[in-house]
Amino acid sequence: MSDLSDDGATFSILLVADSGRLAALAAGLSADGRVWLRQRPTLAQARETLTGRTVDALLVDADLSDGAGVDLVRLVSRSHPFVNQGLVSDLSAEEFHETFEGLGLFIQIPPDADAEFAREILQRLARIQTLSGPAPTRRP
Repeated sequence: MSDLSDDGATFSILLVADSGRLAALAAGLSADGRVWLRQRPTLAQARETLTGRTVDALLVDADLSDGAGVDLVRLVSRSHPFVNQGLVSDLSAEEFHETFEGLGLFIQIPPDADAEFAREILQRLARIQTLSGPAPTRRP
C-alpha cells in the first residue's frame, strides 16, 4: 500500500479499532515522535495491511464490526510470533490472564485508554526492544 511508510520511526504500531474508539490512545501514540501509527477499523482491513508485512505492535479492540479482535490476535500469533500484541478488555487482570493465556499478549488495554496509557505502551515496547533488540520488519 503506497500510503504506508515508517519514516524512520522507532516503533511501528497498527491500531485496530472502529472509527472513534480509542481516539485518545491513538492521539497519545501519534504525538510521540518515535511512533509510526496506522489505524484500521476492521479485522479484514488489518489482515490486508499485515499481508506480507509485520509491525512492532498490534493493538486490537475486542469488538469490531466484522468480528472479535481476539481472532486477529490468534492469527497474528501464528503467522508473526514476534509481533507484540495488546487487546482491549475490561476484564480484571486475573480474568484477562486466565482467558487469554498462551496468546503472548504484552499488555491489556482498558476500554478508556488515553495518552497516559499510550506512554505505558511505549515504555513497555522500549523495554522489550532493549532486551531483545529490534526485530527485522517489513513495515506496512
